[in-house]
Amino acid sequence: MLKKLGKSLFHQKSPVYLGINIVGYLLGLTVFYYDSFFDLQTGYVVPIFHNIFVPALIFLVFLTKLLCIMVNPGYISQENCRQYTNQYNYDHQLFYPTRCRTCHFQKPARSKHDRFTNKCIARYDHYCTFLMKPIGLLNYRYYLLYLFFSLIMHCYSSFFHLLLLTDRVYQQDLVNDSDFYTSALSQKLKLFFLITFKCKWTITILFLSSYLVTIFSWLLIKHFFFLLNNETENEKLKYEKLLKDTSYRKEVFQIRNSLKIKTKLNFQTNQYFYKKKFFQNLREVFFPFLAKNRKSKKQK
Repeated sequence: MLKKLGKSLFHQKSPVYLGINIVGYLLGLTVFYYDSFFDLQTGYVVPIFHNIFVPALIFLVFLTKLLCIMVNPGYISQENCRQYTNQYNYDHQLFYPTRCRTCHFQKPARSKHDRFTNKCIARYDHYCTFLMKPIGLLNYRYYLLYLFFSLIMHCYSSFFHLLLLTDRVYQQDLVNDSDFYTSALSQKLKLFFLITFKCKWTITILFLSSYLVTIFSWLLIKHFFFLLNNETENEKLKYEKLLKDTSYRKEVFQIRNSLKIKTKLNFQTNQYFYKKKFFQNLREVFFPFLAKNRKSKKQK
């Protein structure tokens, strides 16, 4: 029952979860905005940069998140199948000109049938449970921008709330340097709990922002390497499965035999089949249809 409930909430179009997600995110941004402007201690000098940077950053984070959710990720249909097929060559290692059993058309290279949306998606990367949306050819750029702006926001939030915490501790005279270093451990613990109680919201946001910095840093670094190699998370997982799973490898050889492909598999040279120069990879991600009909490599 819990599994079914989780699937209906996170892996299907759920207006309830989507509403909670957006409202919760707006609430978090509002708290950050309030703490950044209206809850500052008297006498704390706020630079002009802060007054401009914070609202702009909040707007960019929410905009890119909304675009990730609202933009078509690259759903493939009978009408646009040829358009997406012309986008990439088949590498004859991870992708073959086979038919999708559900959608009943030839799957373009780098696409995958997403079981959550029950649709084939061009240049499929992964299904994002948090955004409740598959990430594909047309919304991957917004996903990268969302990660980038979110990381900047949480880094700035961590730094800002650390300064704010220090300022509040000294303005409220919670710490006296001479007494602090000479006091007993029990007194230090009392002082610690006093600071925690008086600055609880600042400390909470500081720890939450610091935690999110690690999450978004890891995601952004991972996808930067994907971008560097013109690779998707789906392709990375398929390649690892091809190396480790013998049964999957047998299926691949059966497909190759049925298609009468005589070229040998070379796992080392074909790992980054779609890799180009960095700026070409960048253009392909952010302007996917500018490179339409330009093949990444010639089929052997």
